[in-house]
Amino acid sequence: MRRAIFLVLSVVFVGCAGEDAQVASGGGGMGGDAPGGASGEGGEPGQAGEGGDGGRADVPDGCPALAGEGTVHGGSVSEDETWTASDSPHFLTSDLSIYATLTLEPCAVVRVADDKGITVRADGAILAQGSADQPIRIEPDGDVNWYGITLLGGTARLSHTRIIGGGSAQNVVPDRRGALELHASVDDPIEPDPVLFVDHVSIEDSVTQGFVAQAGGGFDPDSRALTITGSRGHVATMAPNLLETLPEGNYLGNARDDILLPDDLPGQIHWDVTIHDRGIPYFSGGTNQTGMTSVGSLDGTTGTVVLTIEPGVIWRFKKDTGLLSIDPNGESTGVLIAKGTKQKPIIFSSGEEKPAAGDWLGIRMGGSDARNKLDWVTIEYAGKLVPGAGSDSCQSLTDGVETHNGAALRVYLVPPATLVSNSTFLESATNGIDRGWRDDSKPSFLSNNTFTNIALCNETFPRDSQGNCPEDPPCPTTP
Repeated sequence: MRRAIFLVLSVVFVGCAGEDAQVASGGGGMGGDAPGGASGEGGEPGQAGEGGDGGRADVPDGCPALAGEGTVHGGSVSEDETWTASDSPHFLTSDLSIYATLTLEPCAVVRVADDKGITVRADGAILAQGSADQPIRIEPDGDVNWYGITLLGGTARLSHTRIIGGGSAQNVVPDRRGALELHASVDDPIEPDPVLFVDHVSIEDSVTQGFVAQAGGGFDPDSRALTITGSRGHVATMAPNLLETLPEGNYLGNARDDILLPDDLPGQIHWDVTIHDRGIPYFSGGTNQTGMTSVGSLDGTTGTVVLTIEPGVIWRFKKDTGLLSIDPNGESTGVLIAKGTKQKPIIFSSGEEKPAAGDWLGIRMGGSDARNKLDWVTIEYAGKLVPGAGSDSCQSLTDGVETHNGAALRVYLVPPATLVSNSTFLESATNGIDRGWRDDSKPSFLSNNTFTNIALCNETFPRDSQGNCPEDPPCPTTP
């Protein structure tokens, strides 16, 4: 018979982890059309597949055989305690809230019931430090979908730990759920809050995403060797301002091997962020999302925000409305530094399986900061025509009709002449570069960039400082 331990020490249990996390998640997202994952056949994200067991094994490598009926836990952890290997498996038959430090010994096994989960709250922590031959396992109790682990004010340090299954969507849009969910442990963070450390951790067969990072909660900078595989949705859903915390790892073998960036999660890019090449694309989009990512200060009082993109990054955008907006208010509060190499260019592209010209809007640069730079960059399948989007180029109106109001790259204030170099503009439905400013200075970007299959002008012609245009403004094209 299972030995039961129910902890209710001076704590009023206020609901299941799923309900709490639902309030924190909110919003809509993508993933509803993702196929079933590696854990079984069929099933939309958030639904059980058939025949999968999440990769469970009764005994981890190097660990003794499980003996006895195990231990049942429920309610809350309000004082520091340790769950041992000898008392494994540890069964969670109800949601567990953690307000103190819960330590999991090497070889410990935790099994969670259907739709139940673990929430680590303020002052709470999970400390799970296994080893290569004595890993820790957190998994479903049978063929069920458990909710996952939510850091909601608390923290976790996980080493040589397998998280199997999890990510039950309950009544949250599936792409806002994951086997792990990260939130900041402080109110109104001004930089990523490193609430989760991982070292040789695997997240396997989540029924939605591997993890969700939002509301300022990110990975400890020393995190490494994270594996996410078998997820039935995206690898992860992340607020764009937390991307720098994504550790090196192996992120292949999921229904969608990409990182989803919804635009309504708390945290468009309003502090300095570097986007690393982690071997998979980033995707701005999601259900009920425009696919717009913006870079700039929240209110103009926190200084200039710099987005740096490393060589090799691939960034895709949602059809029709996808957009990367740099300094959208034109107040020099946002900067883009995208420097690829000949061998590893940075690619901005469509998120469509069969991309076409005009799939997405492109990149807009509202400011004129001299640090803005695009070198060895490809912008492809952009340039969707947007009537009324505004431009001061001479081509913005033709006979009173907005036929040119779009471009792969739109620049609204006079940029440095070095803004764009060694770059490729491919398959734009309108222009390559819209020089949409009013000024007598007219730096051109034709000489050391490549323009292929541009429907209109390779670059438009800006008005002068008085708003005037020549009678026949130049519209260079490539034969």
